[in-house]
Amino acid sequence: MKLVDNVIRSMRVGKVFRENSDGVNNLHFSSDGSWLISSADDDQIVIYDCEKGVTRRNLNSKKY
Repeated sequence: MKLVDNVIRSMRVGKVFRENSDGVNNLHFSSDGSWLISSADDDQIVIYDCEKGVTRRNLNSKKY
C-alpha cells in the first residue's frame, strides 16, 4: 500500500497505550512492526506487543 494523501487521511487510531505518565521522548518499532518500545520523561521504558495490543514489560530506568 502506498501512503498517499487519501490513504493517510483515512487512517484511524487502533489502540492507545497509557502506561507512561509523562511525555514520551522516543519510540522505536521492530523491523517487522510487531513490537514497539518507548521511553519517556517518567523514567520508564515500555515494551509493547503491537499484534496483540498489550504491554509486555515496564522497565524503570532512572537517569544518572
